[in-house]
Amino acid sequence: ILWQEEQTEAEKINNDYQPDLSKLRESGNQDDVYMRVQNFELAIKYREKLLNSLRRKRYKEIEKITSFDALGRCYEKLQRYQQASACFIIGMNLITEIYGEVHPHVATSYTHLGLVLEKLGLYQQAGEYLAGALEIRKIIYGEKDLNTAHSYANLAGVCLSLGDHQLALEYFITALNIRMFISGGKNHPDVALSYNQLGSYYCRLGQFHEALLYFFKARDVREAIYGERHPETVTSYNNIAEVHQNLGEYKKALEPYVKAIELNKSMHGEKNPYTALSYQNLASLYNNLGEYQRSYEYHMTALTIFKTLFEETHPYVFISYNNLASLYKNLKNYEKAQEYSLKALDIAKVRFGEKHPDTATSYGNLAGVYASLEKYELALEYHHQALNIRKVVFGERHRDIAISYNNLGLLYKNLREYELALEYHQTGIEMMRALYGEQHPHLATFYENLAAVYKSLRRYQQEEEYMKKAQEIRKAI
Repeated sequence: ILWQEEQTEAEKINNDYQPDLSKLRESGNQDDVYMRVQNFELAIKYREKLLNSLRRKRYKEIEKITSFDALGRCYEKLQRYQQASACFIIGMNLITEIYGEVHPHVATSYTHLGLVLEKLGLYQQAGEYLAGALEIRKIIYGEKDLNTAHSYANLAGVCLSLGDHQLALEYFITALNIRMFISGGKNHPDVALSYNQLGSYYCRLGQFHEALLYFFKARDVREAIYGERHPETVTSYNNIAEVHQNLGEYKKALEPYVKAIELNKSMHGEKNPYTALSYQNLASLYNNLGEYQRSYEYHMTALTIFKTLFEETHPYVFISYNNLASLYKNLKNYEKAQEYSLKALDIAKVRFGEKHPDTATSYGNLAGVYASLEKYELALEYHHQALNIRKVVFGERHRDIAISYNNLGLLYKNLREYELALEYHQTGIEMMRALYGEQHPHLATFYENLAAVYKSLRRYQQEEEYMKKAQEIRKAI
């Protein structure tokens, strides 16, 4: 592997996209109707109009709280996280003023704000609010409560993003134990959720066989509760397929990916985000199989659906552009790869801002394209930009920072600046070992890249040493 592929975060959609509107008109609030059919723009207009009315009249503050919360949720669904956080902050201040510091509404407000800050890449701040929500819920509900379990899981997610894997595991296990205690050993959606979260945790650590066990457990519970035709069950099929793909078991990945597409089309129709995301998953699989034409067709199908449903700067369009750039890079069509990488970067800057993990990812991807074009100065500039953003977001130690060091090592090798290449590779390796230990697929890749530098320096004994380490990791995985 020449360039370590960058990863972006795609979000799961939580509601059906096109329910029967006639069944919703009995709802008490008009924006409830708009929210449930995912017409968030109309919901925002409705709530802004209501807020203007509230400013002119002496309504109770609780009405303002409800409106700011609804606005925040609409902006969050539209993935406009800056506006969402602003609304949640106003609502949080009003709630705290009315109810004091220890109240269920305050915990909910902290949770909403913390989760949005996490999506903005502000992990330290997110952790503070989510920890605050956990403490409030422990005081109010005690330890053995679903609300408390949700807070443990939320906080675990932030710990994982910050690279504190041991604490993340502790919180995920605590959440699972609470949920199993409350369910009494019976199948329960929250137990399936915990299994899914633990599967994702082990995927992040590169422990794919362990991840697969938890994803199968989540699937079994969801099938028992919902049957096959349910979004949560389909999510489990996708997760299982992804792990098989990571293990290089492409034929095993194909069946659940195809099944997910068929189920999404039957439940939601063709022009739906669920279906489009399933097409993207299948496109990535065909990309790995080297079937680039089929990969291109599925990526374009997904992109067409996203552009039909969403604006140009939507995160799903951003992800599609990144995927197409990766495909064209594999095809060695670097001009097209550059075109789509630049489009993705433009969206990232508009949607996420400069200091965000996905913006850093875009800089890293574009740097990889420039390196392939032998535009090394531009590649160097953008890789350093990605590294600097990641240090601001994550601190000094994180998986993505280690990837940046690895990428810079590769670039300096291409520039024949071998001592700098050694320095960056060794820094990345030390960081990965500190984070994950000796058994992670990224570490195997890093060892191989370091071995290539030693080969260029004709230090063949050290080349052999690191190639052997890489092989041992891959055999273990």
